[in-house]
Amino acid sequence: MTHLKNEVYSKVFAHRGFHLNYPENTLESFICAVEQNFAIEVDIRFLKCGTIVCFHDMYMKRLLSVPGLISNRNFNEIKNYKILGTKCKVPKLKDVLSMVNGRVTVLIEIKGIMNKAYQSELESIISNYQCKVFFHTTNIITYFKAKKVWGENVFFVLNPFRKRFEFVKGKHYQNIISVPTIDDVIVEAEDSTKTVIRKIWITFNKLNTRVKSDHWLLNYKGKKNQIQHRGIVDKNLKEHSREAFEKCIKLDKVIEFDVTKYGGNIVCYHSDTVATRMGQKKSISDKLDLKNSLLFEDVLSIIDGRVPIIIDIKDFNIFDRSLQDNIMNRLKNYKGEFVIQSFNPLVNMYFLKKYEHVVRGQVGHSLNGVKKMHKVILTIVNFCLFYRGRPDYIVYDLDPNVYLLSKFNNILGLPVIGYTAVNENDIIAYSSFFDNFIVEGEFELQEK
Repeated sequence: MTHLKNEVYSKVFAHRGFHLNYPENTLESFICAVEQNFAIEVDIRFLKCGTIVCFHDMYMKRLLSVPGLISNRNFNEIKNYKILGTKCKVPKLKDVLSMVNGRVTVLIEIKGIMNKAYQSELESIISNYQCKVFFHTTNIITYFKAKKVWGENVFFVLNPFRKRFEFVKGKHYQNIISVPTIDDVIVEAEDSTKTVIRKIWITFNKLNTRVKSDHWLLNYKGKKNQIQHRGIVDKNLKEHSREAFEKCIKLDKVIEFDVTKYGGNIVCYHSDTVATRMGQKKSISDKLDLKNSLLFEDVLSIIDGRVPIIIDIKDFNIFDRSLQDNIMNRLKNYKGEFVIQSFNPLVNMYFLKKYEHVVRGQVGHSLNGVKKMHKVILTIVNFCLFYRGRPDYIVYDLDPNVYLLSKFNNILGLPVIGYTAVNENDIIAYSSFFDNFIVEGEFELQEK
């Protein structure tokens, strides 16, 4: 038994699963941990119906946005709830153990007081799982009850004299997931200049994208150039209008749209005032008046998950992130695929901290509208702030000033999307610098 205890202390446990890309204590987070050969730590709760689920909190509010004790619910009541606005759901313990299937060590934290029904169900589940399982708890009553059943495999968390387990938590992810193997950071003699730059940059900035070549941002159903800027697929339809969105859905196009605050609501609208000063061109379509703009929740209802969406957050605030929280509250029950992006690096930094599972993009500008010191500003914005939010992809407008920046991000391994292409000539001229394009109108991307 001492051998087993020493073995568990030698393991590195993914605390509540490896939840960099998925919420904590979800089947997806545990799969991610197992795939990276981490042992897993699982929190469990006993439901009213006798089911044991993987869930940390006593109350459901933080993770499920529903008030009340989780122990007062039946599994059928919560099985369709989405965790933190994602597609992930609350898993049963037995399903998690079935997925693990002995591949890694499992440490179960027993939450709450373990009554007879709780203990009986847990014993039944563990008896059908023949591989290594350990337990720990902060409840002294539960500790002694569990110890009678599983003996030395049970640990009391608050015991000040015992050894501590080694956990990987959220704060460690930026140091782990970005550098999964030693080959990613060791510079070798045969490495090209680009490879050396990328390894050095990844080592110091710990960037790692979730947008791979098969992601719908880069390749939607086998095609590029399927992202419609503000829903514009027909210049005769106004940008950000219901008609524009409905036509995009009919043509099966990815929709990019802007959201901002107006009159206490979140509306779908983009102001050209600042963009024009920065040298950006207006879209090929007219726009709705701000006061007649669609509400964000109405846009979600119109699209209803039928095509993926890119939500471009127009937030000029430095300290107030309430817009982002309100957006996520509206997305918690949304069934479709989405990513967020913003010109404001503080938005991405906030998502990294609070909603790290959401794929995020950093929008850049060539700043060719700035007549003086634009090179200095460009350098500061693009290099000092852009990567603080650890974006999964970068967006630049089609301007000669971004050539080197696009190449630099490609070296780093970050996909770069260009905007906004309005004809095939735009695609041809910039195709060697961008992985995909946000477009206005309907036309196919030309092959290089």
